[in-house]
Amino acid sequence: MKRAMNGRRGALLAALLVPVLVSGAGAQSATVKPKTIVFPTEWHEYQNWVYCYSVKLPVDAVLDTTDPARIRVTMTRTGNDPKTGRVVTPKWVFWITATPNPKGVSVTHWVEPGSDTPDASSGLAEITEIMRRRDFSIDGHKAIRKQVEGSGERRDACFVAHGAYMYGLSYPVVDVDNQSVLQDELPTFYWVIEQFQFADPARCKVTAAGP
Repeated sequence: MKRAMNGRRGALLAALLVPVLVSGAGAQSATVKPKTIVFPTEWHEYQNWVYCYSVKLPVDAVLDTTDPARIRVTMTRTGNDPKTGRVVTPKWVFWITATPNPKGVSVTHWVEPGSDTPDASSGLAEITEIMRRRDFSIDGHKAIRKQVEGSGERRDACFVAHGAYMYGLSYPVVDVDNQSVLQDELPTFYWVIEQFQFADPARCKVTAAGP
């Protein structure tokens, strides 16, 4: 069962979310190239031949590919805190997950209460609340973006079904300590999602785990 966040943490996140919702509402389509990429223009193409996709990532992103079904991408951004002027270097995790979907659960119902689909596909260990939902597309396929909360975080989790799997791409939308720097980072996250592409299935059946 999804639970409501505790009052103190939820109130703080809600206060921080006000500017997030305003800027996020105009960037809900993952097919719009951001005007400014805050990372260097050099990109690395990561190819996952087990789960049949590729995605372009900033060259200075750090990848943990220990589990090919759950790729952890750590992005570091140095910037100035507008309140104190001090230089901060926060890190954020962008998750790419591939989860078996033998029952063919739709993107609309994925991680919804009663769906019996794993919360972890959203990048959170446990979802306590789904704040909002927005339809869009990923690589020409119907997709949905859900703002999820839980495990002390709030993230945008994007889901797209392909083959026998549900793919999730998620990133943080609230950083209690460095919200302004994170705001500057969001266009890069949107751009990464736009670069996500499914590969030719004939090239991807490396193991029985693949689609």
